[in-house]
Amino acid sequence: MGRKPRRNQSFLSKLVRQSTEGLRRLPRCFRGDTGAWMLIAAFFVILGVATPRLRAIALQTAPAASEIRFIETPDWVGGSLVEHLGRIASRQLPESPPSQGDLAAIHDALNRSGWFEDIQRVRRAADGDIEIEATFLSPVAIVEDAYGEVVVDGVGRPLPEGTRMAEEPHIIRITNPRSNRPSRAARTWQGDDLAAALRLHELLEGRDWASQIETIDLSDYDRTGSLVLITDLPTRIRWGAAPGEETPLEALATRKIFRLESAFRNHGRVDQHHTGEIDLTMASHVVQR
Repeated sequence: MGRKPRRNQSFLSKLVRQSTEGLRRLPRCFRGDTGAWMLIAAFFVILGVATPRLRAIALQTAPAASEIRFIETPDWVGGSLVEHLGRIASRQLPESPPSQGDLAAIHDALNRSGWFEDIQRVRRAADGDIEIEATFLSPVAIVEDAYGEVVVDGVGRPLPEGTRMAEEPHIIRITNPRSNRPSRAARTWQGDDLAAALRLHELLEGRDWASQIETIDLSDYDRTGSLVLITDLPTRIRWGAAPGEETPLEALATRKIFRLESAFRNHGRVDQHHTGEIDLTMASHVVQR
């Protein structure tokens, strides 16, 4: 590594020395205004000859990109996904050190991959590596539409095809949305029904009894505006409106959660072993059918 800089310095020193010696040998005709213009012309000729060699030296001594790094990836992002995204990024790089245009191409390619909520920065570090600061989409729920299951984040943006979620802890699925998934990953799912289900999903997640809830069913939402929970018995529990959107005579979400927790504490199950339907929407009492 120590020899290259000396060779480069020798080339520059030789160029300067030859230019200086040439100037000393200039005849009298190069003196005065005419001589000054001739000297300037000679300088640009020398510069034109030297520039390609200097550019080659700079490319030889510049560090080559050796690794693509994602900064602070979430715990759920595994090594195989990082490698996949690294390959997407590396395809945008030429053999020579990357330019700003190449870094912008990496940004665009990763943005189109469907894995990110936002890509804040793509830059070349001092050691030559490419560093990427980005916010990944966070898998929250599984939605079943006409095409099968798809993983979505908290606002209903699907993650790319083939994404899977670990079954531990228990996952409450969302079924029968009015609209099917968007044609591309990372685009927001259309429909207030799915948005309502995701708000309820967030409220139920992590409860001691959440494992007894299999799905949030949207089949009645367009007709009645009601979300329905289906337990593993199965029992249909009519929840009603999305949390925070209750009608004037409807029990609030906190009251509904209290009723489910009381049933679990007293009977060991939120459905109280009832195989019909349980209606939580009444402000005054629970109805079993």
